[in-house]
Amino acid sequence: MRSLNTIRFICLIFPMIFLVSCGSGGSSSTTTPMSPTITQFALHAESGGQIYNGIISESSAQIFVVIPQDVADSMIATYTTEQVTSVLVNNVTQTSNQTVNTFSSESDVVYTVVANDGTRHNYTITRLDPIPGSLTPLNPESIDSGGIYPNVIAVHPNGKFVYVANNSGTVSMFRIESVGESAGVLVPLTPESTVNPNFGPFAVAITPDGKYAYVSNSVANTISMYSIESSGESAGMLVPLESASQVNTEGTPTDIAITQDSQFLYVLNLESDSISMFRIESIGESAGVLVPLSTTSVPSIVDSPISIAVTPMVNGEKFVYVTSLLSDVVAMFKIESSGENRGLLTVLTPSFIDSGGGSFSVIVYPNGQFAYVSDSTNSLVRMFNINNSDNLGELSPMNPPFVPTPENYPIGMAIDPSGKFAYVATSESSGIAEFAVESTSGAMSPLSANCIGYNKVINLNPFKLAITPDGRYLYTTNINPNRISMFKITQ
Repeated sequence: MRSLNTIRFICLIFPMIFLVSCGSGGSSSTTTPMSPTITQFALHAESGGQIYNGIISESSAQIFVVIPQDVADSMIATYTTEQVTSVLVNNVTQTSNQTVNTFSSESDVVYTVVANDGTRHNYTITRLDPIPGSLTPLNPESIDSGGIYPNVIAVHPNGKFVYVANNSGTVSMFRIESVGESAGVLVPLTPESTVNPNFGPFAVAITPDGKYAYVSNSVANTISMYSIESSGESAGMLVPLESASQVNTEGTPTDIAITQDSQFLYVLNLESDSISMFRIESIGESAGVLVPLSTTSVPSIVDSPISIAVTPMVNGEKFVYVTSLLSDVVAMFKIESSGENRGLLTVLTPSFIDSGGGSFSVIVYPNGQFAYVSDSTNSLVRMFNINNSDNLGELSPMNPPFVPTPENYPIGMAIDPSGKFAYVATSESSGIAEFAVESTSGAMSPLSANCIGYNKVINLNPFKLAITPDGRYLYTTNINPNRISMFKITQ
């Protein structure tokens, strides 16, 4: 059994997992506009020409403006305000559509709005370069998650829907706006925007064929099973399977991984230090139902497993990697591909590789050649080659073996489907670090010091990330407040 100190540690790091057992609580929050406020903001060159509209984030008092690098830094701001008697920059009074300031991607400009009673409110104006792969907040920049402690977020393979597991007991369902100025913005589905799987939803996973969804319930020790409506007014809705709506796991199920052929599902059990293994029924009335394999689970190798990733086919075989905040290694498994043991996980030799410490997340490059692990203890991303010849599936460190994250405590990670860019949530600084990925070597490098980088992600607490299949939008759950941040990825 897990020691009390370990449980306390996990509760401290992940209050959302143990919402019930740790006694956490709270209520869904909304963002209330501050007073006085800037309600609209735009920049244009002194000589006129194109207007660059700003995206206002009240939650962090920031305004983001995307401007090409070849546009001069001297620009004029046009803005509207509410309950404001004066606007200042460095104590100099400003006039909308008249006053010139220097807006550089290297340094921010702070606008101070003053109310009748003398109340002041500062807005930081950040100029962003439209570098391919860089993130720009959508408008609005975030929405309510529809529950408390949003955890894992998943995008449907068709790129039209998003699902969020809220540890308070719901899964929120959204559609993605596809046209107009609201393109990429999440809108709650109607007539029902949530389903209630069981106690403590942690992860939601969609089969690659888009037919089924599965939710791990970390308190109830079950997986809820759903079909996904494919057409009509109810398209995107999760519907409990009629033949069986839940299946049991071992203690405290967390992260889920599904093979690309939609045939097998694996879930980590944090309290039991194990991996439960299931076959996904594909035909008949039981289609979509999870059936435990002949050996129902295997030891996870690492203590308190929290993240799992499965590779696409690598020289005819598939592999699974597992990490944990309480272990400094990555566990390595092979998925048996034939015979009575098909789908079962067998431990590779060696069974693990050093990951430095505090390994929160593991992700795999789209072609299955590389793997990445967020080292939360040392604020690094560990980079590995996946061997595709001798010692098939074994991880080996790249050279160099890691890349630092710009701020502390990297946790959730995501790679865009093209494999060109990677994103890492740095929870302590409330940021998302952006990286370019070299397709031949798999090496990650900071995208640009001038991009949204860290401390420019609406001052929330990013946790898990998801990217649309076309690579145009990125979404992240935020533990506190309970919101989903939404970004456009510059193409």
